[in-house]
Amino acid sequence: MGNTIDDHDPPTGAIMNTAAAVDVAAGVLLLVFSELIHNVIGVVLIAFGLALFYITNFLRWERLPDPPATADRKDLAQPGKVD
Repeated sequence: MGNTIDDHDPPTGAIMNTAAAVDVAAGVLLLVFSELIHNVIGVVLIAFGLALFYITNFLRWERLPDPPATADRKDLAQPGKVD
């Protein structure tokens, strides 16, 4: 008879174990490196956000003038006084 699928020996246990071990190792490495990459990206984004927040907050407060004292304000209603 000619060659059929049944004529070939199936992979041995050692080959299957090696293939499974390589597959598991590749999966673990992919998981570890993807988690590390996500962690690094997350830390960079958090640091960038905090830096942006503090810089804008600092610049905003530095730009604002001091409010005038309450007694010096002309826009406050003064009861009994008519302009």
